[in-house]
Amino acid sequence: MAEQPTGGSPYATPRSDVDVAINIETMPGLQRLPYFLSNFAIGIVVFASMFVGDIILGLAMIVGFFATLYLGFVRLKNIGWSGWLTLLLIVPFVNYFVGIAALACPPGYAMTKTLDTAGIIIVGLFIGMFVIGIITGLMGV
Repeated sequence: MAEQPTGGSPYATPRSDVDVAINIETMPGLQRLPYFLSNFAIGIVVFASMFVGDIILGLAMIVGFFATLYLGFVRLKNIGWSGWLTLLLIVPFVNYFVGIAALACPPGYAMTKTLDTAGIIIVGLFIGMFVIGIITGLMGV
């Protein structure tokens, strides 16, 4: 017969002295604001290159595409999701949900599964813009 552990029930949950708490504020990757501002800057550069020439515009679009994918990869790692989900930014309609999640989810969202106040406001703004777009589309404006 096997020996029972001393000091407790043999059916008790094993205990560990290791602290497994993760500080979500120190998650690697981009936070929401740097992610937004970086993508905004890429959009401005691509827009400005429209007035320079076609070759420059093409190069800016290619570099901007890969830079956006890299920023999405780093941001999704900050959320706690797999970086492979960045490839969903290429898929039509699914890219909206991934983009909104990248803007709205706080660092470590995969562990907490809760949005903070800023995330709720961001999601509300996107839903409001979607509803306004549907209404104006139905009105024919």
